[in-house]
Amino acid sequence: MPSLASIWPQRNIVTIVAALAILLLGAGTTLKITTDHLLRQDATSTARSWARFLAASVTDLEQIAGGEQPSAASMAFFLSARNSGEVFHYEIFNRNGYSQFVSTREKIALVDLSEYSPDAARSAVDGLPIVDVREGNSPDRPAFFARAYVPVQTDGRLTAVVAAYVDETEQRKNVHNTFLTAAVFLCLLSGLAFSIPAIAWYRKQR
Repeated sequence: MPSLASIWPQRNIVTIVAALAILLLGAGTTLKITTDHLLRQDATSTARSWARFLAASVTDLEQIAGGEQPSAASMAFFLSARNSGEVFHYEIFNRNGYSQFVSTREKIALVDLSEYSPDAARSAVDGLPIVDVREGNSPDRPAFFARAYVPVQTDGRLTAVVAAYVDETEQRKNVHNTFLTAAVFLCLLSGLAFSIPAIAWYRKQR
């Protein structure tokens, strides 16, 4: 029959392994939640800045949101801004949440068939950005990006909703690597905190 002295070290080892497993699981979950939260904040800030820039540069934004052709000055702005910055794709919606205009790296035009977006409509009603983070699954999308619906107001009046697609690939990599390094050090320190007293106790029992 195993002695108490031989059973206790085994129990301690199992306890340490279980504690480290829980710690690793918690660190991984925290890493994902924190990374997604920071990326949403970054995308919201970038999209808001882009929407303000768009509203200041495109004087006929409300008319475009109403389905009218952009002016020559607005088209010149859209062409010059197409491949600049982190926003690689954006759409302009009217106050009711229907798409009217789209700008991608391949085309800039009024939409052929207006589509309803519940997120655009909700953003218009609430007056707040709506952001979701996604992984790119097609060649025309970055590996990781965020889509932010931002209501645009002029003189306190809602004129349009801009959906800005923000490339978050590099930002996600930086944030993920920073928190991953911190999580690894935390796990190592916690492992030492558990194992050193256990080893000392084990030697004392021998």
